[in-house]
Amino acid sequence: MTNELRDSFPFFKENPDTIYLDSASTSQKLKSALDRLYHFYSSECSNIGRSSYNLASKAQSATEDVRKKTAEYLGCKEDEIIFTKSATESSNLVCGSFLAHFLDEKSNVVTTVLEHDSSFLPLKMASKAKKAGIRMVMTDSNGGISVDEFEKRIDKNTKAAVFTCASNISSTRIDYSALTRICKRKGVISVLDATQLLPHERIDVKKLGCDFLYFSAHKMYSTSGCGVLYAKSKHIKAMRPHIYGGGTIESVSPLKLLRGPGKFEAGSPDVGSILALGQAIDFFTRNRELIESTEKELRQRLFSGFEKISDKVNVIGDMSSSIPLVSFTCSKISSYDLAAYLAVHKICVRSGEMCAHIFFDKTSNSPCVRVSLGVYNTREEIDAFFDELNNAFTYFKL
Repeated sequence: MTNELRDSFPFFKENPDTIYLDSASTSQKLKSALDRLYHFYSSECSNIGRSSYNLASKAQSATEDVRKKTAEYLGCKEDEIIFTKSATESSNLVCGSFLAHFLDEKSNVVTTVLEHDSSFLPLKMASKAKKAGIRMVMTDSNGGISVDEFEKRIDKNTKAAVFTCASNISSTRIDYSALTRICKRKGVISVLDATQLLPHERIDVKKLGCDFLYFSAHKMYSTSGCGVLYAKSKHIKAMRPHIYGGGTIESVSPLKLLRGPGKFEAGSPDVGSILALGQAIDFFTRNRELIESTEKELRQRLFSGFEKISDKVNVIGDMSSSIPLVSFTCSKISSYDLAAYLAVHKICVRSGEMCAHIFFDKTSNSPCVRVSLGVYNTREEIDAFFDELNNAFTYFKL
């Protein structure tokens, strides 16, 4: 298979013998994103929001251009985009600066067993501090989230619902649109983790109608150090900063915070990583049809391969409606041993509990092996993975 997109990623020229199948953890990086980051720090380096000289003005303008580009990509207004350092910080910001201030011991929040630790733990801490209840939606028979069960967990005291758009564990697609509609109908704040889905599917937050949504640049073929939080304008006005510092205020005495997203962007941001994100968004916008067709072919190849070895592995979830990701276990082989075997043969997969401990705590599943694809993978790499996986079965005498 000739992958037209693969040449956009220098990693594969530097590592021609490595098969990288761990994009759900972090993606490989676009050359355009790396070039933009390097150019900023080598030729344009300056801080933003603090100086009037030309370099600083250019950096400020470039940063705001990426904010505008991100807003256009998500279908919202510029002043509804907050730059953070990661999806984890975005989640903590929502829970600490918003949810924690209107929860009480009579209220509850709804979440699902599929949540990443970075979504669940901030919610748990905010709820615990206010003695609010947490209502957990378990997976259905397909490893997904039942819309009916989700709605049943909501009552008159439910203040918010936090849920993923696509799990980093389950192969089953989440109907996040239906869950958001339920929240809107019942007057419940919706907080969406789009970290796993957005690399594969564009989301229009205005059409969706969610209250909050966040993601990380490093899973979007860009660099680490940049996360994005979308928040409705009315919530930004109501939210209190989670971190205080330089660049967030108009005055100290009396304390007067900036309006809009600026009041949440304390300190010196990683400007280079923000600018790199702009390149990634350009890549998705420019190549949307090719990305979709490439992923469709790769996904079908991956799922077909697992169907052929269904007698040897247990796939978590339903592969028929999934992002290009499969988590699986083998009853007689430790997931860690299997991943280590593949690593010896230069195949990179993830093993363990995927920072989704609540899922393994609440279900009977064992730590798993996860295979996740990016637009740069090829059919030949997927075939090589299955060849080596079958060799592992022989080696471990499965």
